[in-house]
Amino acid sequence: GAPPFPHPTLFRPGVPFVPFSPDHRFVLTSTDGTHAVLRDLLSGAVVRTFSHDGATGNDAVFSPNGDRVATAAADQTMRLWDTASGELLQTLAHPRSFQHPAFSPDGRSIAAAGGDRNIRIWNLETKEIIAEWNGHTGPIRELAFSPDGSRLASGSQDTSARIWDLSGRTQTIVLPPDG
Repeated sequence: GAPPFPHPTLFRPGVPFVPFSPDHRFVLTSTDGTHAVLRDLLSGAVVRTFSHDGATGNDAVFSPNGDRVATAAADQTMRLWDTASGELLQTLAHPRSFQHPAFSPDGRSIAAAGGDRNIRIWNLETKEIIAEWNGHTGPIRELAFSPDGSRLASGSQDTSARIWDLSGRTQTIVLPPDG
């Protein structure tokens, strides 16, 4: 089960992300917007930080098994880190800032939204873009893979949600806003 969380002061106003590790032992936060901070949930202690060399951090997320952390920043890079050691494993570049990284359920690929309103998915072994989509007219606010990894959902400030099929590399559904 999940450990108790005795340190509510870890979450400060304006914290842009707070994902839990899959084992519920850690959480990622940001205190100044320039790096992700890995914290132990039992003690509240800082375990390590992941930095984009001073660039504003937009988001951070754990891989499905928790062995990696992906950080996205305004410096037009997404970086993948070894959670245990803090070692930088990979850097992926984007023509605009990265936002909202999401690992596939098997951890072999990662999706991210760009400041250009495009969604890209990279194969993490080859570093190649394996899918690229656009269609939102506003900034993309969230990405999530289906549990089987066959689809990706995107939500946007344009009030639409879209479902993308990875096998056919196509948009399959546009969900209009409620109302």
